Amino acid sequence: MSLFDPAAITPELVEKIKKANPGKQLFKWAQMGIIYKPIDRELNDRVMRLSNEAFIKDSGNIPFREIEDLVVSECVLFPKLTPEDRKDIPVGTYTTLNKVIHEKANFIDIDIFNRALGRDSFSETLVDFEYWDDITDEDLEKLKIDYPHAIYRVFVGEYVFIIRQLTRRDVEVCYDKTDPVFEKVKRTVVWPRTINWDGVPAGVVEKVFDELQSVSGFMESKVTIEEL
Repeated sequence: MSLFDPAAITPELVEKIKKANPGKQLFKWAQMGIIYKPIDRELNDRVMRLSNEAFIKDSGNIPFREIEDLVVSECVLFPKLTPEDRKDIPVGTYTTLNKVIHEKANFIDIDIFNRALGRDSFSETLVDFEYWDDITDEDLEKLKIDYPHAIYRVFVGEYVFIIRQLTRRDVEVCYDKTDPVFEKVKRTVVWPRTINWDGVPAGVVEKVFDELQSVSGFMESKVTIEEL
């Protein structure tokens, strides 16, 4: 019996999964009969810790298989796959599934393993993020008064943020935080004023952090950014 049955994804099942994952983006790989969510910040942190610990203990080797298993086990919502089930998935399908999960988390160019990503043509969106509109000219002028130093508009896919530069104070405050990257992003995103960060995919936060380093003098920009 096949692990995957596209016919098993009924409207009733989709509604049940939506209710169990409020505020989360959900996607269906219709051909395979898989429903999944993107990598969130919490899972990304676990992956990074696992990778860093293994890198230190095992002479620089990264546990690719263990990380792929972690991503699939946490992100695939249907069907529920046991460790033995995952062993029976064709290796190419397993790799492709990992890649589409990464892309939906807005690791747009490369995945966690620095492998190039092609555009996902397998999935359809079941629940999308509630994106906000770009800032109005009036609100932008008010923001410039609140933040007289340079501020920047950053686009990551459908997401738009306005950030200020990272300061030494920010670095000091975030130094011993559990997730210093996220804390730095939270401190320096000045618009939107309120964001449901739990619903923002991990790759978006990483991309904003890259741009934060860029405008703060550390590195070159990788996505679309505009000084305001």
